[in-house]
Amino acid sequence: MAETDVKIIVKIKNYIEQHGGDFPSWYVGLGAYPQEKLLAHGVNLNQDPCIYLTAVSAENARNVERYFVGHLGTDADTHECTDENALSVYAYKKTLSTHP
Repeated sequence: MAETDVKIIVKIKNYIEQHGGDFPSWYVGLGAYPQEKLLAHGVNLNQDPCIYLTAVSAENARNVERYFVGHLGTDADTHECTDENALSVYAYKKTLSTHP
C-alpha cells in the first residue's frame, strides 16, 4: 500500500529508533525494487535491520530521502535519484558486510 512521505518518515524513523537510533549508522535509499537494492548493498534480509515502504509518488520518495539525509544525517547515494519508477524508500543499518 502506497503511503505519503510524512507517514513513511514516521515509520522509518520509529524503526531506526527501535533498532539503535544512531541515524548516521543507517543508509536510506530509493528504488523500484527495494529488495534487490538491499541485496545489492549486501544486506542480509533475514538478519540485518532493514525496512522498505512504497510512496505515492517518486517525488514523495525523494522527499523522504532528503529528510533523512538532510535532517537526521543518514548515509545515502550522493546523486539524487531521477527514476520515476523508484517509489520505494528503503533503509538499513550499516554493518561490516554492507556497502556502503
